[in-house]
Amino acid sequence: MPGRVSEATRTNSSRPSFAEASTDRTRIVALEGSFHGRTAAALAATGQPAKRAPFEPLVDWFTFVPPNDIAALEAAMTPEVAALLLEPVLGEGGVVPLEDAYLRGARQVCDERDALLVADEVQTGIGRCGAWAAIERADVAPDIVTVAKALGGGLPIGAVVARASLAFAPGEHGSTFGGGPIPCAGALAVLEAIERDGLLARADEIYRGLAARVDGPGLEEIRGRGCLIGLRLARPDAGAVVLEMLRDGVLASTAGPDVVRLSPPLIAADADVDEAAAAIGRALAAVTGAAA
Repeated sequence: MPGRVSEATRTNSSRPSFAEASTDRTRIVALEGSFHGRTAAALAATGQPAKRAPFEPLVDWFTFVPPNDIAALEAAMTPEVAALLLEPVLGEGGVVPLEDAYLRGARQVCDERDALLVADEVQTGIGRCGAWAAIERADVAPDIVTVAKALGGGLPIGAVVARASLAFAPGEHGSTFGGGPIPCAGALAVLEAIERDGLLARADEIYRGLAARVDGPGLEEIRGRGCLIGLRLARPDAGAVVLEMLRDGVLASTAGPDVVRLSPPLIAADADVDEAAAAIGRALAAVTGAAA
């Protein structure tokens, strides 16, 4: 565990985040292509200028570096940096997994610079990528993890999990709807079901099944982790492919103009995987034929 500022300094801080309160610094490094949310600070942390532009000016706490580039990260981690914020798989940035070596290197850089490593697992966590937290797949332990979405199984809930030494002091932070009994009961049921039914392993089985079956003209690459899968196309046809799949009864989304994003449920059966793969093949053929 890297060193931290004194308890007195941390407790007296009035800054509104774990990272700032525990380091008494103000800057955060994030990744180009990342997505962290649509409230003011989360949007400012999002490494996609087109998403930030309609709402600027935003807070200027963030420095952006390319993903999977340790040299750029080392250069950006100046003494003013409190934390590195990253998604283990860039969900809306093209379903780009961060390399295991990069994640381990990022942990080392944060330790050397006495900064925190924050994993945004809102899209990737709670089994989506075949582990409770996708960053675990690289055998990396972050200082802070954010989770939401799948945690509630459809109920609205989010959580921040942090090392005990980083906890806010009394009065430093609060939440109007924190700890609601119904969402929390739902979250407990979700965690129990994932563990009981072996759904972490199932996520990887679904990935392997789709990767083995999906084919079609214009498909350049299949990438992702577990049940967060990106199909990179040779042309910017992702939107058209998604519409064709929808007509065929299979839901998908885009993660950029040339990436179809698939996020199947962890309970998908082999027959569902077959149906999805067939629909993708038909959609690719239809769109490629229309473009020819």
